[in-house]
Amino acid sequence: MGAKLKNLHRYYSIFSYKFTQLIIACTAVFVLSLVVKLFPISQLEIALFRLINHLPGVLYLPLVIIMQAGAYFSILIFATIAFVFKKRFLAAELLFGGTLAWILAWAIKLAVVRPRPFEVLSQVSLRESNVYGFGFPSAHAAVAAALVAVASFHFKSCYSWLLWVAVLIVAFARIYMGVHLPLDVAGGVALGWFAGLFTQLIFKSTRKSD
Repeated sequence: MGAKLKNLHRYYSIFSYKFTQLIIACTAVFVLSLVVKLFPISQLEIALFRLINHLPGVLYLPLVIIMQAGAYFSILIFATIAFVFKKRFLAAELLFGGTLAWILAWAIKLAVVRPRPFEVLSQVSLRESNVYGFGFPSAHAAVAAALVAVASFHFKSCYSWLLWVAVLIVAFARIYMGVHLPLDVAGGVALGWFAGLFTQLIFKSTRKSD
């Protein structure tokens, strides 16, 4: 009986902690959406964009490779890998969380209607072709953050920060490619964080592993 109460207390403690994070993430997405919808692009954001976007071309290859972690097909790849290694709960959560982030990102794009940097700024180094849709939020950053938010719960905390570094690199790469402004990727990361946390709560992922 004591063990059951202890496990129940642990469950509600984790649920409360995750729910608080979920509210913070949701608030961040909402506030950033309002800012980019109602206010023009700030000079500070433009300066930061140009600083990253005008970095040397030698960074292109490593960044474009890491950036694929935020592409939609990466959801299917990572979910398949987890399934092959018999991590079925993780596979289902990656598929659900990543897809949720992708869908929400494109829904918000249509609501906010923020242009891409190369559509409103001059001297943009555009390093990606076939760019379509609006800028805010970055779907790549959202998907990458959602996948990491889900996966990090299944790994030891000492390794989780490495996964979040990868998310930051994806966000950095989207600016470097010239397809997103800084607030676009910030909104994407916040949205992905929200999607990942929501997925954890839905799947009740309080176990350390499958």
